[in-house]
Amino acid sequence: MQKKPITIADIVRIFGECEIQDERGIWMPVIVDYKKDKFDIDLDFGKVGEKVVEEMFEGDGTIEVKTEREIWKTSKNIAIEIRCRGKLSGISTTTAKTWIHMLDGGGGGFIFPVKDLRNKIKKRQEDGKLRLVMGGDDNAAQLALLPIEELFT
Repeated sequence: MQKKPITIADIVRIFGECEIQDERGIWMPVIVDYKKDKFDIDLDFGKVGEKVVEEMFEGDGTIEVKTEREIWKTSKNIAIEIRCRGKLSGISTTTAKTWIHMLDGGGGGFIFPVKDLRNKIKKRQEDGKLRLVMGGDDNAAQLALLPIEELFT
């Protein structure tokens, strides 16, 4: 399956209106109450985040983007595909370095290094806490359910 490239329209949809900030092409959200002196306080911290995003979009890695249907609102889980029709797929086979998991219905999303997300699934399995369900088209995909409240612990 060919992946759809991320477009400027996608960036604007996710982050809001942006502008190119400097000669390196750094994209910054346009903020109405932007004040230079306030920005300088967290500049170093912000540069770390810029570097992560820059590497995602311009680095040697690829990005896998998944969108969770609104069921996350009641289940309080995200579902990560690990197999489909009996064969490894999804997180098990992706060559992407970064996984972006969007929550439909205005829930925002999460960004993980793929290796970290794989480790979370493996750890839950080792601890006997991993819930697997079938879903997707024709219920052919085996999905690992990860509680949203535990994603960053």
